[in-house]
Amino acid sequence: MRLLKQLKAKMNPALTPLFTVMLFDHISVNITFPVLTFVFFSPLSSLFQSTTSLAERTLWYGVVIAIAHVGGVISAPIISSLSDALGRKPMLFIASMAAFVFGLTCTVGILYASLVFLVIGKLVGGLLSRTNPVALAVIGDISEPENKVVNMAYLQVVISIGAFIGPGI
Repeated sequence: MRLLKQLKAKMNPALTPLFTVMLFDHISVNITFPVLTFVFFSPLSSLFQSTTSLAERTLWYGVVIAIAHVGGVISAPIISSLSDALGRKPMLFIASMAAFVFGLTCTVGILYASLVFLVIGKLVGGLLSRTNPVALAVIGDISEPENKVVNMAYLQVVISIGAFIGPGI
């Protein structure tokens, strides 16, 4: 109980909006995994013809899952540099809008059984909705030196909660 009070006292209240954005960002990213698994591998799914082999379904599932991560590796340093040049809030806004576009295109892809929309959605999500580097920069900017590590730990807790809640929805 005493430790919880100490940690609460150290948290900067200005980080609450950032943590909220990060929570919803990671929920939106992680909500897709169980949905995409069903869409790609269920015999009832209309994304593929019923005669499509498991190997081909697995290949496309891997492409759709991996493309977001490859895009993130490419774009994370660019987004970090842009957040230095344009500001943290605009980049968080762009990333949030990209997460919306990601969700919308993936939804259209699932509803209309379009593999192209799924790939585009995951690519947009991977390239533009990478908020972690910007969030870490915000914490570095506004935290007192003695609280930076604690605030970064709070960020990791929020990310983990989003990753836990996302697939459950």
